Amino acid sequence: SPTGPTKFTLWQLPNQTPTQMMSYVIKTPNGKLIVVDGGNVGDAPYLAKFLEAQGNDVAAWFISHPHSDHLSALCELVKAPGALKIEPIFGSFLGEELTPGQEMEIDGVQIEVLGAKNPEILPNGVNNSSIIVRISDSEKSVLFTGDLGVEGGDKALKGPFSDRIHADYIQMAHHGQAGVSEAFYEHVGARYC
Repeated sequence: SPTGPTKFTLWQLPNQTPTQMMSYVIKTPNGKLIVVDGGNVGDAPYLAKFLEAQGNDVAAWFISHPHSDHLSALCELVKAPGALKIEPIFGSFLGEELTPGQEMEIDGVQIEVLGAKNPEILPNGVNNSSIIVRISDSEKSVLFTGDLGVEGGDKALKGPFSDRIHADYIQMAHHGQAGVSEAFYEHVGARYC
């Protein structure tokens, strides 16, 4: 039987400015970090200190989509990373491109890409190309939706990975403001958001 920790820890970081943002940090069982977004420029110093306190070893950084309230903190950190190690950076428009169906595993944590760039969706185009990523361990799962809109969510529900869009926890699309449809949330079936 396995020894040592087997579950990840998840933090939703608080905004450091009056502007909304999104910043999540996951620590794997053996101390590697996975970051989702990161926030605005004004959130960068807090994020840097938080990552330093957790070991400064980012095994994967996911950018849901290229809006400043999700991407700008990372841009600030890469200007002067110091001891911070980040490798690789994944996204829908930048870094290593993600494709639906892609799977990876980091230190026992499973990562599934269930949605990515949707260039054919013109309304709310950038938000509707937010990545959909499901991160899980043996006990729980979290679904990240970035700023996905109704159209992007509906496409995912009709797509080939619809049966995998279930999670115990969900990050509310577009900060809980006019994101995906109620049908999307019902399909996910999350206990917590």
